[in-house]
Amino acid sequence: MSTQIQTEQRTFMCLNCQSPLKLDVNSREDKDKKISLDVDSADGLEGQSRNLLQIICDAEVPTDAPICKECSDALLTGMDQQLDTLEDDCSSYRQLIECLKSKHSNSDILAHRQTLRNLKEEERVLEAELQRLILEEKRLDDEQLEKKRELECRTEEEARLWRQFRDNHRRLLDIDEKTRKVDAELRYAEAQHRKLAGLNVLDLCFHIWVDSTDGTIVLSLGEINGFRLGRLPDRAVDWPEINAAWGQAVLLLDVTFNSCINAENECSPRKLQTDCYGKSFLYKGQAAQNPAFRLLYRINKDRLVQGNMEYSAKMLLNSEERWTKAMKILLANLRGAIVQVVAARPPAS
Repeated sequence: MSTQIQTEQRTFMCLNCQSPLKLDVNSREDKDKKISLDVDSADGLEGQSRNLLQIICDAEVPTDAPICKECSDALLTGMDQQLDTLEDDCSSYRQLIECLKSKHSNSDILAHRQTLRNLKEEERVLEAELQRLILEEKRLDDEQLEKKRELECRTEEEARLWRQFRDNHRRLLDIDEKTRKVDAELRYAEAQHRKLAGLNVLDLCFHIWVDSTDGTIVLSLGEINGFRLGRLPDRAVDWPEINAAWGQAVLLLDVTFNSCINAENECSPRKLQTDCYGKSFLYKGQAAQNPAFRLLYRINKDRLVQGNMEYSAKMLLNSEERWTKAMKILLANLRGAIVQVVAARPPAS
């Protein structure tokens, strides 16, 4: 009894206008249990956007879709209007179909169907061609990527070869510059060698000064490297200076003799042999080896001959003037021997 009282007091809301409704539950006593179970779901329909007509059609009991009389009449009116519109549309479509049937014969339909089949076949062929072109495009894209990678590798290789060429070219320029420098140094050295080979080293190292006029020995003192060799009554020369001059003369004689030996060894590998010919051994030995060798003044034992006059190289039983003349003749012979010995040497290669 208490359950029935609670059911009678329940209030329902219209699904459309949300106005309160009163429901007579005595007419459906056999479904009270279902009503009590579905009230909560009916109360929750407020604010939902479901299709109102669909809700009403799906309802099994009034409580499933409560709606007021005004909304029900409005809904029926709207449905009648929609039905009239649909009937009008249906009538128009029927008229259109009849018109189309009257305009187009069965042959035209068959032709259109054949055209449609042809178009479908062409579409199939074009679709196959499209797939083939897609595959070809993919193949070309892959080939393009491969070519790009190959191009990058070739570009890197070209850059590496260019750097190598640049380094080699710079190294070549450095080598060429060094070669030019060495060639210049070689030419300079050869020029200096030719210049030095043309110099008379003995004449530079042993400077001999003898005052002479027209081949005659005048009354003066001879000098070798600044040391005077001789004595005159009006020119007293110290003996240490005379001894130094003699030492220079002996040194020059020794150097000249060794130069002759070295020159002979350069021309021929055989050993030079020079016999001793007394006090004039250098002159006679050199004359034996080289017939063109001639002294300016003839030597006869310990005497030096100038014209028809002989001057002794000894100071014993000899005057200072004649001994001084003999020294000057000796220095003149040494100077002439230097020139001939240097001239007899083979030219520098």
